[in-house]
Amino acid sequence: MSEARQRVALVTGGARGIGRACARTLAGAGHDIVLVDLLVPEMERTAGEIREAGRDVMMFEADVASFSRAQEVVAAVKQKFGRIDFLLNNAGKAMPKGILEIAEDEFDRTIAINLKSCFNYIRAVAPIMLAQGGGRIASMSSINALSGGVTAAVSRFAYASAKAGILGMTRSLAKELGLSGLEEEAKAPVPVAVPPEMERQMAWETIKELITKRSDPATIATAIRERLHARYDDAEVKQSWLTLIQADAMSLIRTFCQLPYLSDGRTDSIARAVMETYVSRLTHEKYAATYTKIANSLRSMHNAKPDSPTLLNFLALVRWVDPEAANKLSTEIGMPMAA
Repeated sequence: MSEARQRVALVTGGARGIGRACARTLAGAGHDIVLVDLLVPEMERTAGEIREAGRDVMMFEADVASFSRAQEVVAAVKQKFGRIDFLLNNAGKAMPKGILEIAEDEFDRTIAINLKSCFNYIRAVAPIMLAQGGGRIASMSSINALSGGVTAAVSRFAYASAKAGILGMTRSLAKELGLSGLEEEAKAPVPVAVPPEMERQMAWETIKELITKRSDPATIATAIRERLHARYDDAEVKQSWLTLIQADAMSLIRTFCQLPYLSDGRTDSIARAVMETYVSRLTHEKYAATYTKIANSLRSMHNAKPDSPTLLNFLALVRWVDPEAANKLSTEIGMPMAA
């Protein structure tokens, strides 16, 4: 090893997004890396990239909300490397529900993942850093800590509360350990210039997570709309389609039905253009498999309940932008064409 001494960084939530980018940056700066996440395939990909850069990697599949698991992970790292120089508490989870919708267990889980996780790993790592004579601890807060929530699909009540808690935790940590310089740094989360492509990747990964966890279609639709309003161009609309078709057929159909409408019932200003793109892609031979799974689901709905609101709304939206496509779809599911 060319460095004067080995340096080791532990990154929670290091499998993808910001955590992945930070882990790769720390590796580039000469750190061996410890990745902690539940997303094993993504974590393996990131670990491979770090190994290609010539650094050693440890991986731990772990729920960051678990105090005992944090102790186990850190003990294993200490046994292998003998030290931990940098702790990045990056793991986090979105929570789109507000105070009137969120359940107690959902609030508790959001706090546990976003805030308690920081305590879990700081509590395990701090004694090691003190014994070795130093180290750095960084915990990812958010502008939502001050704003009360920026994006409804990600950062309402519980998420904003957790991120605000990180600021107080960091200030207290600085005082209790007699550290210098941290109090000023912890005054507020300062927006940083995230590279556009990384910001884009993070946004769509958040939406993919909503789809994977079968979140409410209205929540998924809101997240997609907000993303398209943040950056509207052909590439982003295409990405929204590619993300949406990863959903199961019923979630896709229901999200499609929700997409054009704002919470007050008005039609979104970009709705028609987006729907035109979606229907054009749906009927293209490249997406034949997606077309087939939607047609099969619509046929099942029609057979079970010909006047299903979801069925009628979906076909109405298709007809809104492409009557010919709506007629074809109606014929295939055995439904009379509109006059």
